[in-house]
Amino acid sequence: MAPDTRNHVLRAMQREIGLIKHIAAQLTEGGLEYRPSPAQRSTLELLRYLPVCAVHGVHSLVADGGGADPAVAELKRRAARLTLSDFAEAMDVQEAALVRAMGRITDARLAAPADLPWGGTGTMLDVLMVFGPQCLSAYRMQLFLYAKAAGNPALDTTDCWFGATGGD
Repeated sequence: MAPDTRNHVLRAMQREIGLIKHIAAQLTEGGLEYRPSPAQRSTLELLRYLPVCAVHGVHSLVADGGGADPAVAELKRRAARLTLSDFAEAMDVQEAALVRAMGRITDARLAAPADLPWGGTGTMLDVLMVFGPQCLSAYRMQLFLYAKAAGNPALDTTDCWFGATGGD
């Protein structure tokens, strides 16, 4: 395994967190109740899930008997009451918890065989990629689509992919 693999995964998660915070900053209070269908989360419910979506899975994978991270437990408690004004800070707490969790995993462990939650076998890196960067990326796209549908036509693809406002 390449010596910088752990940091590469961490940087990918940090980039996604930055993009998510950028999109969330474009939301309006009026758009928080937007819900595409009755069975789907509202924008506010999505905002309450985002600060725990990656860290919960990543921390549980790397904890390996290392115990619970108090910041993660507190983040989960706070998520139920999260407001738009609290969102960026909650994402920062998740990022710090991800840094701690990833700092505890070795490159050898990343390459170690693991049972994949969706079936089959792979490596710990395969699992971390899904529970970390891929999870954040998928929910980033969902947040972007919700923000557009909830009435912010000024958002464009550069906001979603690069965190910058500009033309398609």
